[in-house]
Amino acid sequence: MVKHKTWVEKVGRVRGEPTTRHGLLRLDKNERVTDFPQDFLEQLMSELTSDDLTAYPEPEKLYEKLAQLHNVPSSNLMLTAGSDAGIRHCFDLFVNPGGEVVVLEPTFAMVDIYCQLFGAQKKAVGYDDKLKLDIEKLLASINPKTELIVIANPNSPTGTLISPKDIKTILLKAANFDVPVLVDEAYYGFCKQSAFPMLKEHDNLIVSRTFSKAFGLAGLRMGYLLAQTPVAQLLYRFRPMYEVNAIGIQVALKLLDQPQIIENYLSDTEDGRRHLLDFAREKGLNFVDTQTNFIHIDFGSKKQKIVEELSKSGILVRGGLPVKGFETYLRISLGPMIAMKSLTEVISRVKI
Repeated sequence: MVKHKTWVEKVGRVRGEPTTRHGLLRLDKNERVTDFPQDFLEQLMSELTSDDLTAYPEPEKLYEKLAQLHNVPSSNLMLTAGSDAGIRHCFDLFVNPGGEVVVLEPTFAMVDIYCQLFGAQKKAVGYDDKLKLDIEKLLASINPKTELIVIANPNSPTGTLISPKDIKTILLKAANFDVPVLVDEAYYGFCKQSAFPMLKEHDNLIVSRTFSKAFGLAGLRMGYLLAQTPVAQLLYRFRPMYEVNAIGIQVALKLLDQPQIIENYLSDTEDGRRHLLDFAREKGLNFVDTQTNFIHIDFGSKKQKIVEELSKSGILVRGGLPVKGFETYLRISLGPMIAMKSLTEVISRVKI
């Protein structure tokens, strides 16, 4: 065996399923399930050229567009291949083997993976049986050994949200030890709260955004980091030769120029949310609403039967929330009214 980082042997990774999820109602990974408008797709296809496939990507137009959107210089930005690459680059810059990383638990799976791959000491802060986060424990976990704090806000898979006041408190405590705080805002759009307005005041803040959720471009792996220029430029040193792909750049630019498409999708998703929550209330089911595009519903002893019935109908959902007291809940991604009605019609076949 060749020399390697021995701790990597303990990192468990699961390969993707060999069968396609295309053509199914995908309510398991919080993707866009609404088709993009046909005229948008036709326009996009008509504008793609052979150069978009054969030439290396040219990301500067997207940097300029995002800089205008956020009213910051492009030096505050780094494009990334989705949120997970942005998180990875923060580990690249800040985390050494044996260094402590403060994280939420549970949270986005790649955070735990990167802790393992970088040989970090994970300091996990969890939730109680009411999905309340122990903020005091989180603050107490920050110390001179801390090298990075990662906060998904809203968090996934819990869907919980940390208030701006608490985010500011965390930033201030972390600043005492010169510790960077990464706030992953993958669900921004569904959630209007953001740490971004704090960026000018806090040089230890990094905000991560993605085009996968509200923009619906999960298949293109597009995202970006926002930070004050000194930190952003250090992160920029870890970029690959080309941060993102040429097709992703083209589509992101086109969507940024047509915000109504995103606004319509968000509005349609809220309609679907109301339908699903009304259904849960009508059936007397406990649920946890969130400021994301998913909710949790408690199906009790019928949970597995419902998963099986949905699977037979080509509807994918995600099982249990890994927090004590929520074992019988299903996490269900939200979509437009037509998708949510298809879901509830199938669930209604099972006697709850």
